[in-house]
Amino acid sequence: MPEPSAPAVTVERPGDAESVSLRALAETLSAPGSPIENPCVVTQGAACLRTALDPLFEALDSAATSGKPTTVLALGNSLIAGDGVVDVVRARLQARYGEAGRGYLLADRMASYGGRSRCASKASGWTASTFAPPYKLRWPFGMSGVHHTANVAGATSTFALQGEGRAEIYWLDRAEASPIEVRVDGEPVMTLEPAHEEAGRRESLELAAGAKELTLVAKGKGVVLHGVVLEKKQSGVVLDMLGVPSADASIFLQAKEDIFVDQVKSRDPALVMLMFGGNETKRIAWGRSSEEKVMHDLRSLIARVRKASHAACWVIGPLDAVVKRPGSGPFTQRPELEEVIEMERKIALEEGCAWLDLFKAMGGSGSIKRFDKAGYMHTDHVHPKGKGLDVLGQLIVDALFDEYAKARPVAQR
Repeated sequence: MPEPSAPAVTVERPGDAESVSLRALAETLSAPGSPIENPCVVTQGAACLRTALDPLFEALDSAATSGKPTTVLALGNSLIAGDGVVDVVRARLQARYGEAGRGYLLADRMASYGGRSRCASKASGWTASTFAPPYKLRWPFGMSGVHHTANVAGATSTFALQGEGRAEIYWLDRAEASPIEVRVDGEPVMTLEPAHEEAGRRESLELAAGAKELTLVAKGKGVVLHGVVLEKKQSGVVLDMLGVPSADASIFLQAKEDIFVDQVKSRDPALVMLMFGGNETKRIAWGRSSEEKVMHDLRSLIARVRKASHAACWVIGPLDAVVKRPGSGPFTQRPELEEVIEMERKIALEEGCAWLDLFKAMGGSGSIKRFDKAGYMHTDHVHPKGKGLDVLGQLIVDALFDEYAKARPVAQR
């Protein structure tokens, strides 16, 4: 007789109070959501054997019991650069499958303002640079598109630990690099010595149970830190926010390919989310880019991700985009927007990536005006804020669980 199978659990949307509240708010904003298009990537006759998101769904099937973190990478622009939108996705996944640490964190903030949820708890002596304008120090970048350069000897980054048992330090070796002292709870545990040749470096470190702080100290000027990974040695989900203001797929290609590939490979993601389109829309409108470049560079970024990982690929399109026109007010939809959306959709499906039309999910034309009237847009009419960001995150994660339920009507979790 066959062995009895484990109890099956139906995959459902998150039903917590915050999710229910955000869905109700989405309804008042006429933001209906939109299904994911999840193309078949392996067929046998008329049957689909494998979809674009199957690598993620297979990982989620065992994410709560695997004994190791299940990692998601989110690459994008200013929509997520403050950890908005994806923080809701992270929270819902971790509520269901467990929390396995904060993942990839920067050495300091990208600017002199903002919170510290995705960087060191305290830091001093660093110059932050991104590969998007305004340009500062442009040493080779890694997957995050951000680095921090020590402008004084003794520059420090201190990370308050939250039960993580493993750290990995990403840094740039270069001719002018100085050593980096690594301390745990104030005690030196290792020194990262540069070879004075341009290369991305990674160093792993086991953290003792009960450790409270990890501190990196630049022993001289010229140290360049890409970031630090903090993870727990247990089952659960980690979502790395890799968002840069003003970024598009073209700008992400400025990351040094071998460093980008090595860092993505080291994260071993189950899913890579590519969240672009807003800046592409504006740059086409301003004559600074073209349809051909947008299509070529998104394909190239997908190819680079594929070179580094067998993760599921998910392209999420841009928000509603408006421009002020004489005689028609501040909420005229940019005519290039739907053109960019269709290009991104075409590329995603052709390249074997899932696709979500976020413009449609948030209600299509007029969405920005409705969000603004409700108080959920900044005055630039470009960037959502507060609950507006949370609603978008909920629309995304609901679409993900809906597709998961369709692919796994009953799933082992």
